[in-house]
Amino acid sequence: MADLEVKDAGTGEAAATAAAPDNRSFWHKLFGTQPNDGDMQPKEAIAYSLCGFGQNLICTIIGSYLTIFMTDAIGYGALQVALLMLLARIYDALNDPIMGSIVDRTKTKWGKCRPYLKWMALPVAGITILCFLPWYPASPGGFAAMTIMYLIWGMVYTVCDVPYWGLTSCMTHDTYRRGNMLTIARLLCTAGAGLVTIIVPQITSGMTNDYQLQINAYQGVVSQLQVAYDKGELAEGVYLDFDEDANRAYKTIGSSLEEFINTHFAEGSAVWEAYYGNAEKNAEARAEGKAPDKLTGLIPVYEYYHENDPDAVYDWSGTDLQSALKGELNNKQSNLQWIYFIAAIVCVAVGTPLFFVGFKGTKERTDPIENPPSLKHNLQLLFKNKPLMLIVISGILGAARMVFTYTGGLYFCKYVLDNVELIGMHGEGLYTLVTIAIVPGGLIASVLVPFLTKKIGKKQSYIWTNIAGGVALLIAFIVGIAINGGGKGDYTDVATLVIAILAIVISGVPSGLTNIVSYAMIGDTVEYLELKTGERAEGICFAMQTFINKIGMAIGAFIGVMGYYIAGVTPNNPGALTASGKDIMWIMLMLVAAISFIASAIPMFFYKFTEKEQKAAVEEIERRKAEKLALAGADGTEVSEDAFDAATDGAEGVEVALSVSDEKAAYGAEETPPDDEAPVAAPIEDAAEEAGEDKPE
Repeated sequence: MADLEVKDAGTGEAAATAAAPDNRSFWHKLFGTQPNDGDMQPKEAIAYSLCGFGQNLICTIIGSYLTIFMTDAIGYGALQVALLMLLARIYDALNDPIMGSIVDRTKTKWGKCRPYLKWMALPVAGITILCFLPWYPASPGGFAAMTIMYLIWGMVYTVCDVPYWGLTSCMTHDTYRRGNMLTIARLLCTAGAGLVTIIVPQITSGMTNDYQLQINAYQGVVSQLQVAYDKGELAEGVYLDFDEDANRAYKTIGSSLEEFINTHFAEGSAVWEAYYGNAEKNAEARAEGKAPDKLTGLIPVYEYYHENDPDAVYDWSGTDLQSALKGELNNKQSNLQWIYFIAAIVCVAVGTPLFFVGFKGTKERTDPIENPPSLKHNLQLLFKNKPLMLIVISGILGAARMVFTYTGGLYFCKYVLDNVELIGMHGEGLYTLVTIAIVPGGLIASVLVPFLTKKIGKKQSYIWTNIAGGVALLIAFIVGIAINGGGKGDYTDVATLVIAILAIVISGVPSGLTNIVSYAMIGDTVEYLELKTGERAEGICFAMQTFINKIGMAIGAFIGVMGYYIAGVTPNNPGALTASGKDIMWIMLMLVAAISFIASAIPMFFYKFTEKEQKAAVEEIERRKAEKLALAGADGTEVSEDAFDAATDGAEGVEVALSVSDEKAAYGAEETPPDDEAPVAAPIEDAAEEAGEDKPE
């Protein structure tokens, strides 16, 4: 069968057009659009992108902070939170194909995708705020209530998220316009997510710093007592195993912590210094105005915060020490509850109006489906869309590649880098630096996408940038283990941190490029599906992108919280984390992400529906539509598919875009694929009859 010819745009009239001066505005050039040509215009692309910005403000406050809200602000167990994040988000992801089918069956005066932006804006806003209510009790009943809220949020958000991404295919059929729009949209989506992940950690770190310093001071004494006990430095019969039986250990201290320390430990020992502090370092901290952040020892820190407190107590019993530590932990938890609640309100207040901007400012250009397919039929269509299935598999394999941008990175900064200070940020606040490190790569990707996709295509860009990101993270992981592994559990030296930050910067390029290119590639597969079956099914196809996103969020959050659980983290108490626990969190952060990056590239080696095939497919689809219109009766009555098939049977050009040889290469077959995997080169009537299904309507 003959291939469709892709015309050379550099000859004849097209060449004359190309040679003419380009007087289009900046916005038309940016989005690759033409003024008033009936296709998508810049103002629509801008409205769509702004909607994505608002959507990601809300999505990120849930995706990045609900987990830590549950573990550190409310106090739920890490294992149960990890399982909730995994199972709830997988359930949520499975709802996406259902929502995609609903979108395909939607008929309104606004189209099939746009109305959901209007209808669901307020429900999403309301449920988001309910998820962060500061009054959930740390009890099974409270966890059950929060689980219900989170499940409802996932379902409500799905109802607007699937149509949002499906809208791109309804706004334009031009893959390059769509790609340019998605580049800007993803850039603003990244900006929305980045704004939340940059600002919120700084607020939580700054507003809970005083609590954390006092927690660290109390825990410093406890940790050093535990180390001394583990090393056998105490007399026989003195029990100080806080890990095994904390209540007994605190009672062992007796009525005076100071007397206990003076009796069992020499001046200058680690325990002695944890209690009294280092006089020289404390003098420097006061002279430089860095107190209390740089003060050492429980007594100096306590004196700083209780200098004018007439009820201050400077000698504690063991149980007093236990109560004081628990009290500061509770104070920080309560503070965090309100911080996250207010942050959620702000994200909702800014993001919700932008949903309405997206609804009002866009336009759909696809004809409504007269006889919408059933969910079962749509699911069957999915598995006939071979390129889309490869994108989905790649997305699942790459689900953990950005674990450091989810809860895993936040936990690592809070509990492993607690005493590290860089450019005025420390501990939890360093998560902002991790987020910022990703931004340059994302910006580079936004600039590179148009260039790379034209030079080497979307497929090759996708493959090699992901491999490069994985290699960068793998190198950082090896360096970190070589310097700090084997029980040291430090990961705070300059070399490790610099190489890790550079690796994250590099990994931002494939992350940003994949976000942009995958949406454009899914848009292309809509044409593949229409070519093969006569049905577009944008809703169910783009539901796979949201499916990928949610699987990524599920696995990313699950790995982060499981690392937290396996490492044995005590909420809001970094000093209690062991060296082996820090090793576990480093593996979770870097090695798992590196493997995921590389794995995501593997399925794309089998992806064959390139830009050339997509362009030829669109031309063939338009030719078929034109022929069908020409066969219509004088009264405009639509021609049935059977009549169209009969009229065009054997006509020249009815073959579709891909040749048989291309299809063989795509599936590695030596002969023409069987009927249930009919080649795209088959005539439309053959494609319609494959696997015994009805011809497309």
